[in-house]
This record gives sequence, C-alpha cells and structure tokens, in this order.
Amino acid sequence: MAYTFIQGVGKAESTTSIAQAFASPVTAGSTLFYVTMAYGDITSISDSLGNTITQEFLRVGVMNTNHRIAVYCVRNSLGGANTVTVTGASASRILAVIEASGYTAAGVYRSNAADDWSATPDSGTITNTLAGTFMIGAVFSESVVGPFSQAGWNEIVDAAAGPLRGMVQWFIGSLAGGTSRCQPTGSGLTGEWNSIIVSFLPGGPPPVDHYPTADISTGGWTSSSGSGSLASHIDETIANDADYIQSPASPTNDAVEIAVPVDGIPQVGTVSVMIRLRKV
Repeated sequence: MAYTFIQGVGKAESTTSIAQAFASPVTAGSTLFYVTMAYGDITSISDSLGNTITQEFLRVGVMNTNHRIAVYCVRNSLGGANTVTVTGASASRILAVIEASGYTAAGVYRSNAADDWSATPDSGTITNTLAGTFMIGAVFSESVVGPFSQAGWNEIVDAAAGPLRGMVQWFIGSLAGGTSRCQPTGSGLTGEWNSIIVSFLPGGPPPVDHYPTADISTGGWTSSSGSGSLASHIDETIANDADYIQSPASPTNDAVEIAVPVDGIPQVGTVSVMIRLRKV
C-alpha cells in the first residue's frame, strides 16, 4: 500500500515539555511519525489517542553527545483529535508530527546520520532499492540562523528554540534505485549540526479480525446452551470451548451457514478463516 501524505505540523519551544496537536483529526488506520530534537535525553513521549508508539531511530551526537534526534512511529493509529507530548531534561526542543496513509512495514528500511561543524549539514546517502519509501530528513543545529531548504523535499517545521534550530522535512520516493540524502542549505550556518535521513517501506494493511454475527441457515445444528443464535456461541475473541455449536448425531449432509461481516475484508490477497472443531 503506497504512502500518501495527509498532514504535518511542528514547532520549537524553550521548555522541558512540548506538545503539538495535529491540525485535523487523525484518520483511523493511518501511520503517524513523530520527530523530536532536544539537547539532552528524551524521557517520555505519548499521544492523546493512547496509541502504541515505537521508537524507530535515535541519533546521539558524536561531537556533542547531548544532541538527540529521535523518530517514532505509530502503526494503524486510532482515529480522532490527537496531541503529542514529549518531555525531557532539556529546555530547548523541536517536535514535528506527520500523518500518512499507507501501512508501515516493521522497522526503519534505510538510515544514515552525521554531525560536524561546517556550513553544510549532510546526513550522508541511503540507497533506494525500492520505490514508494517514505523518507524523513532532519537537521539539528546550535546555530539559530536559517532558514534551511532542500529542493524536492517538503518542509514540516524550521524554527529556533533558545540556542538551537531544527528542521524536519519529508519526501516519498517515486523510483527504485538511486540515492537520497538530507542535505539542506542554510543561511550563515556556523554552529555544530546533526543531520539524519530515515526511510520506511510501505506494507500491507494490518490484519482485521471479523466474527460471526447472524445465522443464515442452521441445518439441524444446535448451540451448547440450547438457546440463542448459533452465531452468538462462536463469536468470542478468545476461544471458549464451553461455548460452541454442534451438528445432529450421525450427520450426513447437515450444512450450517453463519454470516460474517465483509467490511474491511480485502478484495485481493489472503483471507484466513480459523475454525475449531472436534469429534464427540
């Protein structure tokens, strides 16, 4: 499932706790990326939807080990208004939040990072062996001059907080082969910088479970309780062998048909049906 950018926003603040809300409610099933930069450790990150957040990449500066750039991912997000909060020891930090459609395969696909003291930030290159990767580039500098810019990339935030400046940008690779890098140009950059590039592969949609909802034809089958619909006895999310349906004694051609909702079932690919049965 290819990526489509939906929305992104970010800001910089001189505070130990920074919060950034998405401009519009997040669509259920989206992939979310949270990019944060700080001088010092990042102690916690959460969002108001209660999503499971996974740290996918962490860059600790080499020249200055207090520099941190981290990339987090939410797969198959819950839907609704969403605010991301990051805390840490630093009083200067930058946060960007991004929503994209398309399910993210596990883990970072390619990454590179570098830091130096020069006028040209450069993450180094990654090789795009597959088309459709979602790439995130970020620069974190001790020089507050700017702005940064890089042709072909889409900027989310470029702002200063205290003595630090951060820029986050994104790009969807359209062709296989070739290389990409985070190498924005600045204006009068003199301080130390860190630059990263990470990419994520598109994956298939997350699995969706469906359970029986109604009887279509019972064919002589009965439930373990002797009452209620057959579907209500086999619709539990965790299998319960005390709750079941059963055929007539010595069945020969006794067919039962139970309805299962089709919403969300893929029209292509693999559909698995799990059945538990035993002879009594």
